Formats: sequence, C-alpha cells, structure tokens
Amino acid sequence: MKVALLGATGFVGSALLKEALQRGHTVTAIVRHPEKLEQRQGLVARAGDVYDTSSLAKLIEGHDALVSAFNPGWNDPNLYADQVRGTASIIKAVKLAGIKRVLWVGGAGGLQAKPGVRVIDDPNMPAWVKPGSLATIDALEQLRKEPDLGWSFLAPSATLKPITRTGKFRLGSDHLLVDEAGQSVISVEDYAVAMIDELETQRISGSRSRWVTELVISLQSGAPDGCFFCCSTNARISNRRTDRSGKKLLTASCSSRKVSKTLSSLINRNSSR
Repeated sequence: MKVALLGATGFVGSALLKEALQRGHTVTAIVRHPEKLEQRQGLVARAGDVYDTSSLAKLIEGHDALVSAFNPGWNDPNLYADQVRGTASIIKAVKLAGIKRVLWVGGAGGLQAKPGVRVIDDPNMPAWVKPGSLATIDALEQLRKEPDLGWSFLAPSATLKPITRTGKFRLGSDHLLVDEAGQSVISVEDYAVAMIDELETQRISGSRSRWVTELVISLQSGAPDGCFFCCSTNARISNRRTDRSGKKLLTASCSSRKVSKTLSSLINRNSSR
C-alpha cells in the first residue's frame, strides 16, 4: 500500500514508520527536515509544511491513505492554535488530493474516565499537556464534520512508553481502558501495530464504506479481549459467547445483520493472532 505519513520523525510517527515499512508498505514521509530520516527500503522522504495546504495536497496526491501523527511540538507557545490550524489544513489537503482514507493519531484526553467525565477534566492533569490534548479533541470534531471522508481516530492509553512490542492489546470505545492495577499504559510500538492493523484491515474504506464512515478506537496493552464500540453503526462488540472448546468469541450486534456478521468475523480474526 502507498501511504503518506505526517510527523514521521516524532515519537509516535517514527514508530508508525518503522511498523509500516516492516510490513512492506511504501511510505512517503512528509516532514520538516527529511535529512533526519535514514534511507530505508520503501521510504520516500519529502520536505513539506502542513500549513501550506496546496503544496501538501500535491505531495500526498496518488496515495492510498494518509496517516497523521502531526504535532507542532510540545514547546510551541501557540500549540493549541497551531495544531487546530494544521489539522484543518491537512483535512483540506486530503480532500483536494482525492484521498478517501485517513488514519489519525488521537489522544487519551478526550476519553471518558467515567461517565460524563473526560480524562482532560481531571484537575491533576498537568497544565502543559492540556493545549495539545484539547487540540487533539478538536481534530476529532473536525473529522466528524467530514461525512464523505473515511477515517479512523486511534486514541492510545493515558501513558505511551517506548517498551517492548508484543502485538497484544485491547481495543476499546470512547472510554479509557485500564488494567487490573488501574493503570492505562501501552507501548508506542504496540500502538503502531494497532494503527497499521487498522490501515490494512480497511474497516472504513473500500467495499465497507456503505456501512462505516468513522471509527473511534481506544487502546490498552494486554491480551486482545474485551470490546470496542463502532460509533457510526452502533455495533456493540462483546465476548459473552464461547465456542465448543470454551474459547471466548467476540460477536457484533447491530441493526444491520450484514454489519454484525462482518464485524464479528473481522474482530475474531484479529484476536486470534
């Protein structure tokens, strides 16, 4: 697959780049300083500015999908405004370039820690984190205003760490996932696995565009059981059923029988890895 990647030299973006290249994808990394990227098979490095909409549209034209790990930088004094402006420019460029598939690096700030209370609403959240978190929440709202664009927004756990790649994680909905100790942690490597999985399964674009136009997923490290919620189809995924051997099966229930069958098959295939 030919993929355009924004923010490929950042903490998350570099992990996404590594995972995508390892799986054999051709990646055009659009960054401010392409000289920072070492040459690798399948990698095309291009200098680009997300705020230059027309130039960005030309750089990403002809790609199968765009993955955005855009972040203007935590030290940016105008972080919130610059990130919101950059998001708007990226979405406009995507539309100008005719790209129908977008995957977005989200944040945990907009997830619900408990009903009606978001992670960002915690008074103990560091003040320096809030501008970026609010801007990422705004990115989700901007994407939701694009009915003709197939997109996925993957929110990581509250803590992203550069630890071992396990390939095991849980998919959730718009609620923060925690482990048995109450911790919400995922490795950036496993986050990259989840993102490229989403890219390859194409749950949004292609033949399934009639059923799903948006997908919001939260992530947590650990065994891939539990459930997630597909907000555009109102399809609930549960693990209440078991097969003859006693193994838990993930099943989808939705008003559309066809959606239920397809999602059930997809989720069980991913969980068996």
